[in-house]
Amino acid sequence: MILIDYDAPQRNVFEVTEEWAFHNGHYGTREDVVFLINGIPVLVIECKNANKGEAIALGVDQIRRYHRETPELFVSQQLFTATDAIGFSYGVSWNMVRRNIFNWKPPEGGHSCPPFNEKRGQESPQVDGRRGQESPHSFFDPDAETDVTRNRLPHWQQGEAWVFVTWRLGDSLPQAKLDRWKEERAAWVSLHPEPWDEKTTTEYHDRFSRQIDDWLDQGSGSCVLKDPANAKIVADALLHFDGERYETASFVVMPNHVHVLFRPLGGHKLPEILKSWKGFTSREINKRTFRKSNTFRKSNTKYSGAFSDSG
Repeated sequence: MILIDYDAPQRNVFEVTEEWAFHNGHYGTREDVVFLINGIPVLVIECKNANKGEAIALGVDQIRRYHRETPELFVSQQLFTATDAIGFSYGVSWNMVRRNIFNWKPPEGGHSCPPFNEKRGQESPQVDGRRGQESPHSFFDPDAETDVTRNRLPHWQQGEAWVFVTWRLGDSLPQAKLDRWKEERAAWVSLHPEPWDEKTTTEYHDRFSRQIDDWLDQGSGSCVLKDPANAKIVADALLHFDGERYETASFVVMPNHVHVLFRPLGGHKLPEILKSWKGFTSREINKRTFRKSNTFRKSNTKYSGAFSDSG
């Protein structure tokens, strides 16, 4: 059964309706505007009066209430927007934390929604003296200077640019597989000296970076993080200094590895942040499980176009 034809969009039926009512027997909702594809609601818009203080924030809170009271509706309705006809914010309905809600219009157009960091008591990023819009320097610039520090692995940091890191349990990859992977990578690198063009870089990641990800997802090793109590130790540690030493966008704790998307703040360095996370969580998990060895291996660091692999 094909619900939406992505190959031939013209074959779908697109509709927009207002005052979309739904009742699940316990709670009822009436959404301001809903977009439907082939009768399936996929996007909700909550409209508020611009004269109200915090109008967009009120709209977002209302969508959160809809999600809490009528979750059935949001199985397909995974996108949302909130607008006061001046400002326009949007995001995904399954992750409505404030830092994952984005502004569409530039600040000079006028927003009733406060800059996202104000509730944390921080100054918002500035661009040309304007508040409420994230600095372009928050994203990796391949042409700008990058601070690379090395221990067993390189850590790439470019100011407060967003960075994606992965670290894994010490027994998450069978040593025989890892040794063979290192040999194959060394042979490939000897035949492809840097600098690499985009095609060669893509080939490298397809052959080697993705292989590590696939092996990790197979769930090898002790997988101590599948224990909810151990996973909570990691999650709590990641959130402990959020908004102070770093800003966390998203993270996931898998049974044998951890992914985090974040950016350092206030001059804090990537290696010290990772050392703090892994050192604290390793000690706490070892105390719970009576382990004596280090729980975590070294981490991978990933930007757009930059990746250092674990060994």
